[in-house]
Amino acid sequence: MTNVKPPPPPPPPSNDATENEEDVSLLAAGSNGDDDDDDDDDDDDDSNVESENDAASSMSLVTGLRGLLALHIMMHHYCIFSTREIDICGSGIMSYWFLLSGFACSRTYSTREDKWTSEFYRNRFARIAPLYWLTNAFAMPLAWLGRSWIDGNNTGQFVGAFVGTVTGVWMWFPFFGSFNGPGWTISSLFFMWLTFPKLSEYLFKMNSCSCRDIWICYVLQFFGAFLLYGITSPFLGPWLAFMISTFWPVSRYPLFVMGCIAGTQSEMFPELMPIAFANNLNYLVPACFKYRNDSVSWSRLVDLNVILSFFVIVTSVVVKGMTGVETGCGFWMQLLLPITYLTIIVGLSFIDEGSYTDSTQSYSYFARLCATSLLQFLGEISYALYLVHVPIMDWFGYMHGGKLTRPTCNGGGDDKVCDAAWYEYNRSKLVPIWMVAPLTFLSILFAFVLTRRVETPCRHFLRSAKSSPPRRQNPRRRV
Repeated sequence: MTNVKPPPPPPPPSNDATENEEDVSLLAAGSNGDDDDDDDDDDDDDSNVESENDAASSMSLVTGLRGLLALHIMMHHYCIFSTREIDICGSGIMSYWFLLSGFACSRTYSTREDKWTSEFYRNRFARIAPLYWLTNAFAMPLAWLGRSWIDGNNTGQFVGAFVGTVTGVWMWFPFFGSFNGPGWTISSLFFMWLTFPKLSEYLFKMNSCSCRDIWICYVLQFFGAFLLYGITSPFLGPWLAFMISTFWPVSRYPLFVMGCIAGTQSEMFPELMPIAFANNLNYLVPACFKYRNDSVSWSRLVDLNVILSFFVIVTSVVVKGMTGVETGCGFWMQLLLPITYLTIIVGLSFIDEGSYTDSTQSYSYFARLCATSLLQFLGEISYALYLVHVPIMDWFGYMHGGKLTRPTCNGGGDDKVCDAAWYEYNRSKLVPIWMVAPLTFLSILFAFVLTRRVETPCRHFLRSAKSSPPRRQNPRRRV
């Protein structure tokens, strides 16, 4: 380890800076537009207004990334649950949400000197609970219409799903399911947020700007998911095994820790962390493209990793379309690409701050895409869009095809008649491909209304009052 002189500590953020920075942890924590806070403190002095604008600016590219991810996942569900059953690898990008949440929460809280645990939990509740409960209530009647994961006529399953959904722990014990499928992400993140205060304190005391721990977490999640799938698949079947290995909070926890490490280090080592990450994290990127002596910026690294992700998705879709062979991209992308995803998240953050890029490459092509007004808008409504799009699809399916009757037998065995009945039932739940366009429009409209009329008012009403929190200085920095 090499001892270096620490740079001067950053100034403490204003009230609004802290609030806006928390926005980035969501979709996974309820994303809302940074501009929603603009009218909260009209009487603030000029310095607070300036801090608010700086904070909103520094988060804009990640907001655009959230919008793109939410759009991709929505289109994935609409395509794969259509009569064409087109898989565009939406499940493969779910690792982003755990990385994003850990990164943003750590950037907001890791160096705070005050006791912020109760404030953290209160703010998470204010952002997550109202929309999470509302969208599940919206989806609940579908259980009696035969268009839900839950069988409304099975009292045990319905009660178990209701209790697990209300308490937010249904993904911890994934035996009953929930009324709104995308809510699994919130349930898994709930587990991670409960442990975040202790984890944040531990990472701060580590006081290290090393990528070693990130690689350890990457290896743990990779082999852990494969092991879980191999153990559970023979007993539970491939679908439940997939859920446990890629949805279960324990299996995805290393991804959250990876984001927390990156967020903590970016706050503690603002000058050293970009170089350390670029040179030690991206072993798949050729050395000539790495961040050395300012010859190539983080903009290039971001674009290269985006190209890699895009190539993997397109290749998987083309192979499936040409051969009909399932590529399994929703599984192995979650395990193989978290380093790529984390590089994009960290890189967009550095590019936004404007301190770690060459003067001739202040923005990457992907950063320009994320800065467009469309993706900024989708990023502002991404949490509501993520939660509401599947119930809207199921309600559209009901209006188009009516009530369905679930088979009373248990499929997956040797009973071919029963398996055929379940196959026909699942096929009848698919929506026509022409519905994708109106579903997309309605989902975006509903998400906008929910964000403005439900999420934002509830968040402002329930969130804790903020003061300017003092920031801790790490006494000795290590690289």
